[in-house]
Amino acid sequence: MSEVIRSSIRQILIPNKRPDKYFGVDFFASFLHGSDPSYQFFSSLIDPIQTFQEEPVEEKQDALEVFSREIAHLNRGTIIGFPANPDPYAIPNGLMKQALERCRVLELGVLIETSSLEILHDLPQIQKLAEVAPVVVVVPIAFTRDPLTTVFETEQRTTFAQRIKLVHALREANILCGIVMKPIIPFVNDSVETLQEVIDKAVQVHASFVYPNFVLSFTEDQRRRFLSLIDKQFPVLRNLYMDKFGSKRTWATPNQSALKKEFVFSVKKHHMPYGMNEIVALIQPVSTTQYSLF
Repeated sequence: MSEVIRSSIRQILIPNKRPDKYFGVDFFASFLHGSDPSYQFFSSLIDPIQTFQEEPVEEKQDALEVFSREIAHLNRGTIIGFPANPDPYAIPNGLMKQALERCRVLELGVLIETSSLEILHDLPQIQKLAEVAPVVVVVPIAFTRDPLTTVFETEQRTTFAQRIKLVHALREANILCGIVMKPIIPFVNDSVETLQEVIDKAVQVHASFVYPNFVLSFTEDQRRRFLSLIDKQFPVLRNLYMDKFGSKRTWATPNQSALKKEFVFSVKKHHMPYGMNEIVALIQPVSTTQYSLF
């Protein structure tokens, strides 16, 4: 069945029904089948693609050809988002480099969500595109302790230090680049100290913005896998989760109120953009649309 699906790809672009909820993006795009491994356990409420596909991450057949045909009809300044499920650079196949060049020719903006250092190979194309259209890179960061990254992202991923260096490299190249804080897992990485460490590093590397997401989202299968993982890695948390959240499909950290208070105080102190309205204004300065804070 999967081979039939792969041989009949006819659409890459998916309209974003709520640009105000995800950085002003007009369309989503992915050149890859499959999912990021972490999505077998959970997603964050901000994620545009929250499901997990149990298939290998592979290139979609004729993806660039289909993409090129679709974007030919878009208006100049339209923003195409490449979300991180799966990471656009999970396979370093050169497709993103070619896509960036095609967007430059048509003066189409892009948002790329990635934690991969592979994006730096495309920095010349990103800089050229930024001369004619909006460009922003979003780096997901929540774990400041690398063993937690290994547990919940399930494979060798870029470390906290590497992700901060990625933000720094892009900002040094004068590319709009910010941090989205996710996933925030109750009783694991939802401390004020962890939040402050991320903000402090963001300030040090001159991140363009920091956007927090304090809520996890689950399908029934994700919730089952997550609790199984917790049984193995943090068994004392299972009963706590069952008592606190039961069968709920969304989990907001009990520390949410304290985290929001500390977050807003800290980012305001450093004059760091943090609300979706502010971030969209950075990406599209002429926009007058009003957006919600969280």
